Amino acid sequence: MTNFIRQTLTLLSMGLIFGCGNGAFSHLPQGQTVYTGSELDPTPNTNDPVADDDREFCSQIECGLHDGVNAYRDDIGLSPLSLVAHISEISRVHSEEMANGVVSFGHVGFLDRIDRLEEDFEIIAAAENVATNSGHADPISVALDDWLHSEGHRDNMEGGFSVTGVGVAQDDEGGYYFTQIYLLVQD
Repeated sequence: MTNFIRQTLTLLSMGLIFGCGNGAFSHLPQGQTVYTGSELDPTPNTNDPVADDDREFCSQIECGLHDGVNAYRDDIGLSPLSLVAHISEISRVHSEEMANGVVSFGHVGFLDRIDRLEEDFEIIAAAENVATNSGHADPISVALDDWLHSEGHRDNMEGGFSVTGVGVAQDDEGGYYFTQIYLLVQD
């Protein structure tokens, strides 16, 4: 990664360019969930039309989060973000590491993730949102609502980015960990 990009990302990370959401931890009665875990399997979803480049490689819950962010962007007159499988894979690994306690909840390793992505993209700008929640019938809506009520997260959702990746993982207690990486890349 060039020094300029690393310095820019470091400065942005110290400001509001990325944030972390923490959903309210209210609990449903035991056994009542909408997402069972199979929605986290990144397998082709034949029920949904493939609208984005790599949509067929996202899980149901990952596609749902991506759709929610793009619906918000559409509501405020912004163009949609294209979903890219490689960015989603890197996002998913971070979510899995948080869910498994390998790293703490947050942005640990953000610059390393961007370094890996820079092998495939000429990155102009980058940002990341993370969220976690548990015990909700609709964890996607909780994560989106948290991000919309946080200035830093909302700024990322509204940013001038072109591509994105979404990764979601679940811990042993059923809690969800969301990571969305946003990139503006050179064409």
